[in-house]
Amino acid sequence: MRALILAGGRGRRLEPYTAVLPKPLAPVGDLPIIEIVLRQLHRDGIDEVVISLGHLGELILAYFNAKPPPRSMHLEFVREQEQLGTAGPLSLAAADGETMLVINGDVLTDLRFDAVVDQHTSSGAAMTITTNRRSHPIEFGVVDTTGRRVTQIVEKPIVVHDCAMGVNVYGPQAIAVARRGGPVDFPEVVDALLRDGHPVEAFHFDGYWCDIGRRDDLLRANDEFEQRRDALLPSTEDPR
Repeated sequence: MRALILAGGRGRRLEPYTAVLPKPLAPVGDLPIIEIVLRQLHRDGIDEVVISLGHLGELILAYFNAKPPPRSMHLEFVREQEQLGTAGPLSLAAADGETMLVINGDVLTDLRFDAVVDQHTSSGAAMTITTNRRSHPIEFGVVDTTGRRVTQIVEKPIVVHDCAMGVNVYGPQAIAVARRGGPVDFPEVVDALLRDGHPVEAFHFDGYWCDIGRRDDLLRANDEFEQRRDALLPSTEDPR
C-alpha cells in the first residue's frame, strides 16, 4: 500500500514559525517531524510515499534533496496549485480503485501504521479512521434542562471524546469522493460515505499522539520527545 503525507497546509495556528518554514519541517528533537513520519512508515514496510506540497513546498524539496530517505524508500512529490483541504490532495496522488494510507504531516505518534492497514484490509470498510480518546474537564456545574425545567445538574463533569488522529486509510469508495475535484476535507468524505451506506471503521489507539498544530503543542512535543525517542524514532535500517 502507498502512503500520502499531507504537507501543503499553511499552518496558520503555528505562526510565526510557519511564516518561514512549512509545518512538516518543524523540528522535534533533532529532526523535522516529516522525517520522523517517514522513518515510521519505512519501519512498517510502507516504502512508496507521495508528499503533497503547497505552502513553502520548495523547502521540503530542498530538505530531501540534501538528505534523501532510506535507499528502499521511493518518494514522489505532487504540488497543490490551490489549497485542496485534508482529502483533496488524493486527486493528485491516488488512482481509481486504489487504497491509500493518508497521514497529516504534523502528527507525532508511536502508532504502528501497519496495524491500521491490517485492520482496514481485513474489515472490508470503505475507510478506517484512527482515533485517540481525550478527556476535557468542565470547570462549572452543568445544568440539563427540558424547556425551563431542570432535569439534572452535574458538578464539573469530564467530557470524553474519541478524536481523529489524522491517520486514515481511504478505500476506493473514499478515494472516489476525494477525487471529485477542488478542495475536499476529510469530514466531507466521511459524511458522503455514511450517507451512501458505506461502512466506516475506527481504529482505536490508546498510545502516544500529539497533533502539532499550535506553538504549545510543538513545545510539548519537544519536551516529551527525548523520553519517548526509542518508540518514536525507528532506525533507518531496512525492516525486512
